[in-house]
Amino acid sequence: MSIRAQVAECVALPALAALPWRIAWAAMRHMARRGGYFEDTAERAVEVAGAHGFVRDRSAWLVEHRLMRIVDQVDPVLASRGRDPRGERQLRVEGVPQPPPPNRALGVKI
Repeated sequence: MSIRAQVAECVALPALAALPWRIAWAAMRHMARRGGYFEDTAERAVEVAGAHGFVRDRSAWLVEHRLMRIVDQVDPVLASRGRDPRGERQLRVEGVPQPPPPNRALGVKI
């Protein structure tokens, strides 16, 4: 991996977290469609996924994979700043959010 790619993936992408979410999301989607980020890993991943029958449309799969990788670079910055622009609206928790510790689940008294 080149120094340029390392700087882009480890510095420039996380910097998107400073933008308002709508702008950052649009920029991330554009970057994923355009390519240039995570190309080597995306190519390896699509080959493996395709060999297992998980790829119907190669170019769409590559875009989605690059988008996931780009978002993975931005998420830690958002989390460290306490911002969760998607979480509350996009996630639904079902069932017990936190199961009891193992001792209580087995009925063992401490």
